[in-house]
Amino acid sequence: MAWVAALQERWAALDQKIEPHIVAGHSMGEFTAAVAAGAISFEDGLLLVRQRGILMEEAGNEFPGGMASILGLPEAKVEEICREASRDGYVGIANSNCEGQTVISGALEPLKLAMEMAEKARARKVVRLPITIASHSPLMATASEGMTRELERMAMTDPGQPLVGNVNAELLETHPKVYVELRDQLLNGVRWTKSVEQMKEQGVDLFLEAGPGNVLTRLVRRIDYGVNSLSLSDDNEGLLSPNWAAVEAAGR
Repeated sequence: MAWVAALQERWAALDQKIEPHIVAGHSMGEFTAAVAAGAISFEDGLLLVRQRGILMEEAGNEFPGGMASILGLPEAKVEEICREASRDGYVGIANSNCEGQTVISGALEPLKLAMEMAEKARARKVVRLPITIASHSPLMATASEGMTRELERMAMTDPGQPLVGNVNAELLETHPKVYVELRDQLLNGVRWTKSVEQMKEQGVDLFLEAGPGNVLTRLVRRIDYGVNSLSLSDDNEGLLSPNWAAVEAAGR
């Protein structure tokens, strides 16, 4: 949000106004997107993110799990592996980031089995992530219940721009839909590939990543090399130092 504010301030000096056509965020970034769209206040967003972390840790202590990144296998193959590995516990896709890059999440033994099966299926790389929770899985049920209680106490409004949800990659244009999305996101996978495709279908041809990093920018480029995708952290001489030519060159 600090990057968004800095961008708006610098462009205001040139009487230029930046308004997103659509907003989206990946996992916890979905709360940032909801704040940016005006569905929840900045202060409530901070409280929700803090409580989310606490609830996830508690759920992880109650139901130990983990996550792993699988590179170089089609998503359909990863889904098949997860189904076979879930006979004695849950493991499933947590993040569908782009073709050939999938994150799985689940209980420890099924997760270990799925990793072994992915290696046998000749995945290019299988990496256990350094976390002890199974985010975006049914193991986060108690955390999701806690988030429901927190969200019920928050004042929400319809977003100023549609928010593309992680759960179903659908356009969320009312605050009840945003509420359901933020309530359910910990239980369901992040469908980032479909989210980007949804934004393209809505006419988006310039993806701008606000924040200290370029992970999503690189994912968007891998999903579709033909779209313009810029990260503010990579573009210090362009968008952040008010330069209209940089945007004109990239596409409106």
